[in-house]
Amino acid sequence: MIAYDLQCSQGHQFEGWFEDRAEQTPDATAVVLEDKAVTYDNLNRKANQLAHRLRKKGVGPDRMVGVMMDVDVERIAATLGVLKAGGAYLPVDADYPAERIRSMLDDADAPVLITDSASMQSHSFTKLQGVDRPHVTQPSICRSVPR
Repeated sequence: MIAYDLQCSQGHQFEGWFEDRAEQTPDATAVVLEDKAVTYDNLNRKANQLAHRLRKKGVGPDRMVGVMMDVDVERIAATLGVLKAGGAYLPVDADYPAERIRSMLDDADAPVLITDSASMQSHSFTKLQGVDRPHVTQPSICRSVPR
């Protein structure tokens, strides 16, 4: 279960709240997933980098972005990056057949599919040909959480 207190002014979107939180408490832990943790600052920087790349690819208001990644801190950064770019997040399950994925992306008119290496292993490039796939698997933003 995830619990958070969004004391946002009316009209303030989640990504704005997150940006404020990252400025106020940059070294505080934003996410803990299994044995990985990431601070607000690190997650915010990662999301901003991706948002910048997505805007260069034409992502903005009214644009869907497919995200096909395992549940991980990187997926959270990708989702936040999509929101910061002004786009809408379209979750894509890597277990779907390639035809289903292509259909979802076509129906949503999604210009980009964000993946990680693990999710793409089950699909060949030719089956998803024409789908832009910037990888977000860069140096880890996580740190170990003592148990």
